[in-house]
Amino acid sequence: MTPLFPLHIPLMPHCQSKIKVFEKRYLDMVSQCLRSESQFVITQILQGSEIHDPNQSTQKIEFSEYGCLVQIKDFDHKDSLELLLEATQLVHIKNPVQNTDDLWESELDVLPFENIELDEQTHEHIQKLYDTLKQHPYLQRQSLLPDTQNSLQLLNFLCMWLPLNEEIRIKLIRAENTVVSEQDFSGF
Repeated sequence: MTPLFPLHIPLMPHCQSKIKVFEKRYLDMVSQCLRSESQFVITQILQGSEIHDPNQSTQKIEFSEYGCLVQIKDFDHKDSLELLLEATQLVHIKNPVQNTDDLWESELDVLPFENIELDEQTHEHIQKLYDTLKQHPYLQRQSLLPDTQNSLQLLNFLCMWLPLNEEIRIKLIRAENTVVSEQDFSGF
């Protein structure tokens, strides 16, 4: 069983994200992963909160059945634990269970995530979106901007940070096909 860390932002393969960890269950999970050099899964919360309320005996949370295995690239422990994570593999989450420490765990199916080819016009459109988005002060402060012309990395980055319709995001995450058209990003 692999530990799950549900968050409100998705994480896509070959992308990085910084997160702050302060809940005991996740601090313990991170500590175990560092000791064993193992990975955990980031999955997107669809409904509910990522912060556990100890005053509630049960807390309803719904998260995506897809996520990414992540490895800890760096960490800083000042006021709270801040992790720099890099997603390595796309996974399908099967039969998640919440253990007695309120940590979610699951069996996983690793999904292929192959490089995709975009036609020139679509790549240019995606490159323009990326170039515009990377000017945002928040993303500049996070130092998470990939310096790449790789279509897959650009698409993954955009899937993380654009307010995409959930259906489109899931389609792209699942990589149901390896042809992504400009219409998937229309309206931006």
